[in-house]
Amino acid sequence: MGESMHMPGFAFLGFRRGGSSIAFMMLQHLLLNSGLKAEDVVAIYHEKGIKIDDIQLSALMEVFTHNHIVGCFRRRPQALEKITNCDISPILVIRDPRDCQSSWFHARHLHEEGVLTVISIEGSSLYEPLIENDFFDADIRDLLDFTRHHNGLILRYEDMVLEPLAFLRDFVKYTHLPVTREAMDTAIVMANFLHVISDEGVHNCSGAPFEALRMLPRDMLKK
Repeated sequence: MGESMHMPGFAFLGFRRGGSSIAFMMLQHLLLNSGLKAEDVVAIYHEKGIKIDDIQLSALMEVFTHNHIVGCFRRRPQALEKITNCDISPILVIRDPRDCQSSWFHARHLHEEGVLTVISIEGSSLYEPLIENDFFDADIRDLLDFTRHHNGLILRYEDMVLEPLAFLRDFVKYTHLPVTREAMDTAIVMANFLHVISDEGVHNCSGAPFEALRMLPRDMLKK
């Protein structure tokens, strides 16, 4: 069978509370300063009160036509399986799930008044379901399975924070996008993970790597 004539459609995925927004914003700066395009289609439709599963396939295909990378999918992106105008190549940013869970625990009330409401379970503890219909672990497994099935790129949030230049180089090596070194330097300087939020009780959005390992008692880590 001959090779596909389609261009790759780079789909950006990430764990919930795993730093995916931070990583995608850095990649947006990288591409924009290199004359390329990236769009967070999920955020755009979320602001309109439209869930990703309700976006018309034609609209999603149109976004991939005009952008070099499209995000930010935080659970198994069923619609991507139906795209026919490009070959989907996933780029998944992972993070220690214990840090993701800790971050979600402290930030779970942020979206209760949002366009797409999220209902928190009052009195829930760190290792219990924190919101209604909480499939946190299943989402992580599905994202990994999807990325591996499509021979995608897996990057680590921890590497992005500790070695941002190497993180970007791995991205460029996989995508072969024509970005400039100047754009890479600018993207790193503008990245907001350099200003981590230390008070996890307030937000914990851009927490430092392995924060849960330092914060949680041994019996909770074992769980």
